[in-house]
Amino acid sequence: MNCYILAGVLAILPTVAGADNYHIEIPFTGVFGNDAYGLYKAGDKITGLIVYDRVYNEDTMGLFEGAEYISLETKLEDYVSPVLYANYDRADKEASFSGARSQPLISVNFFNVLGQKHYLPTLAELLNKRGTFSTSSYTTDGGTEVFSGGSGRLMVDGSMAAPVPEPATWASLAAGLSLASGAAAYRRRRKAKVMFA
Repeated sequence: MNCYILAGVLAILPTVAGADNYHIEIPFTGVFGNDAYGLYKAGDKITGLIVYDRVYNEDTMGLFEGAEYISLETKLEDYVSPVLYANYDRADKEASFSGARSQPLISVNFFNVLGQKHYLPTLAELLNKRGTFSTSSYTTDGGTEVFSGGSGRLMVDGSMAAPVPEPATWASLAAGLSLASGAAAYRRRRKAKVMFA
């Protein structure tokens, strides 16, 4: 019976262990520093979200793919920037994300991050980590300044719940549990027959 249960657990583990290895959403909160400008002043708060997929591209020797966007929300305006640059430096324990330079630049850096080699960190690895952010605006052809801001401190929001597992994760979990419980039931029936004889 033990071997059946072990097989069921092993069927579950790879998916559960890798459940947070793909689509990641990192919520954070921050506050502008003394260099706030335009619509903002020092102490103004922001909330943000970084969305990415944990993909390692061996062909580019450790450059990451799959980063989707950084969004910022303030009491005055919101902005979403496509992420073109994402990196995790394991030696320096720093994860960084930057928006496209042809648009308002948003840079977010997290410090003291312990993560896996070759992969961007998971939400669990970034919870309660502190860092910095910076933004810079640009002026449209019509003379409109887009997303004024500045720089400041931020922290990953530890109050946020982890993302709900993918449907495939639930399916593998159910399959593994079914295998384990089925094996246990079979073992009980077999034992009952032996005891009756």
